[in-house]
Amino acid sequence: MSEFLLYLMESALCLSFFYGFYWLFLKNETFFALNRFYLITALLASYAIPLLNLPSPFRTRPVTPVTDAMLSEPAGAAAGFGAGEILLSVYLLGAGFVLLRFGYQLFGLARLILRSGVIRRNGCCFVITQENNTPFSFFNLIFLKRSEFDDNQFHRILTHERVHIKQQHSIDVFIMEIASAFQWFNPFVWPYKKSLKETHEYLADNAVIAQGGDRAEYQLLILEQQVGMKLFEFANNFKHSQIKRRITMMTKNKSKKGARFKLLLILPITCFLLLAFAEPRPVLTSPTLQPVDSGVNPVSFQEKTLSEEQQKKPEQQKKMQVLEKRKAIELKMAQIKEAAENTDDEDKRLELKAAYTKLRLSLKENGVEDDKWIKIKKKTADGEEKVYKIREENMKEVEKLKLMYEKTDDPELKKKIKQKVSDIMEKNAEIVTETYSADQIKNNIKKLETMLKETNDSDKKAKIKEKLVSLYALLEKHP
Repeated sequence: MSEFLLYLMESALCLSFFYGFYWLFLKNETFFALNRFYLITALLASYAIPLLNLPSPFRTRPVTPVTDAMLSEPAGAAAGFGAGEILLSVYLLGAGFVLLRFGYQLFGLARLILRSGVIRRNGCCFVITQENNTPFSFFNLIFLKRSEFDDNQFHRILTHERVHIKQQHSIDVFIMEIASAFQWFNPFVWPYKKSLKETHEYLADNAVIAQGGDRAEYQLLILEQQVGMKLFEFANNFKHSQIKRRITMMTKNKSKKGARFKLLLILPITCFLLLAFAEPRPVLTSPTLQPVDSGVNPVSFQEKTLSEEQQKKPEQQKKMQVLEKRKAIELKMAQIKEAAENTDDEDKRLELKAAYTKLRLSLKENGVEDDKWIKIKKKTADGEEKVYKIREENMKEVEKLKLMYEKTDDPELKKKIKQKVSDIMEKNAEIVTETYSADQIKNNIKKLETMLKETNDSDKKAKIKEKLVSLYALLEKHP
């Protein structure tokens, strides 16, 4: 709603600028066809420019990416009937009144046509009325009271109205009526409408004089039509409120051809309006990173604004955010691991181990890439060859120990290295199994967690916790 009101104000401002230019530079020129083209084009441009949404080369606005936390925030209370709603209601009432008035005039015109009928003669459609109306035309219809004119006067009036029909001035008038309904609050829209109708009359008057009509007699005919006639405001009337200006324009010297170049002065005004209503360029800023839901104390991060260089490289910025999040989670994991190693309480150790495993799983759940896994083949104590899964960092440590083993000749050192490799493989290498799917493992975890809450048996709790730890470890093997 507020955007619509803003659009109306912006289009009104454009219309005011364009009409101000016409009034200063084009109003008194005799390039009537050019003036008509300008007025219609400027009218349409007034409504189009605010809709273009071109990016501004000067202004910027900060934009924060939407996060899950933002989406989960409760919506605010619905706004009441405020100033915006009141302004919109007043605007709609005014626009409705203008449109209703226009509709009433169209209805009166249709009623006049039905009552009088249409006569087609010499390629023209006439509506011969009994009303005391001034001659006028609307689209391809000419309305007049034939008995009141002699042949010479009738010929001039017919020439005048045929110009309106041939140049389709009624389309301009129709567009202007709709535009004035949308812009009824703009004080410039009414003289704009009047100027467009004046231009139509100048074009028709000029055509009558160009076809050999006597200028003085034609001016007298115009004056005779000024008194005692009704008027359809939106139609092209032979009578016009600015009779004096029409007579002045008939006697005015033709404008010099160079005066047409005045129209070029509208270009900087148009550029100014385009820049004034251009959209500020969005500048990305990073949101405050949300804590990881790991069952431990949340880890918070300070909000950081992207530098100009990072704005140009959003992928690099995203990578930096991922690394920061991973470091925070790994720091918490190290704290939990140290606490588990230093406790003698078996229940506490199992809880810490479960929290540690949850944190490791949260790395994947939060889009943070975990350590790379390497699959290797290894024979068990029974001699059966199985596929094991081990982290890349652990495998690198094993490779370093193997190199040390090959380079040394000390039997004691070789024995220690061999034992160290065995310990690493035993603690970190895991058999790759496809016995359960990830969904099945998660369902089993939920069931065991429910059982853990419901039971009071300490021995049963210990067994359930051990099973949970093994299931968490098994879940890590699945993507």
